[in-house]
Amino acid sequence: MANQAAKKAAKAGAKKGGELKTQMAILNVVYLVVRMILRRASVTFADWGVFALLAVLYAVAYVGQVATAGTPGAGELYFDLYVITAAAQLICCFSNYGLCLYLLIPAYGCYYLFGGLMSKKPAAKAEEDEMDEAARKKMAKKEKKAARVQYRRRM
Repeated sequence: MANQAAKKAAKAGAKKGGELKTQMAILNVVYLVVRMILRRASVTFADWGVFALLAVLYAVAYVGQVATAGTPGAGELYFDLYVITAAAQLICCFSNYGLCLYLLIPAYGCYYLFGGLMSKKPAAKAEEDEMDEAARKKMAKKEKKAARVQYRRRM
């Protein structure tokens, strides 16, 4: 029974690694066939650079996901990187602007950072803190009542 958790994590990592390798191979073959063979008239040196960049990003996402496969919630950022890389690669198959998808990451970060600072949530928190004990109990009772399952009679 010793190291049972480590064995389960290793098994989950091996399973996750096999799935990711298959998915990455399929996506890379699709990119190479569509972009480099079917659209070979518009292929430039930059397309090979994009392919290499996406391969490096896939490698980072792969290593991170396999290393954190046994722990729930630990590989979320690596999974996000993997999904965004896959979407960017599929968009790059048909357009030169697929890497613009990576601009969403800093845009979302700025929205999350500055949107939270400028929202009216702090004012709502202050209003909630000002409620007296009776109002809090009444609100809690309403929430509890709303959360209950309600049955209807058939007539």
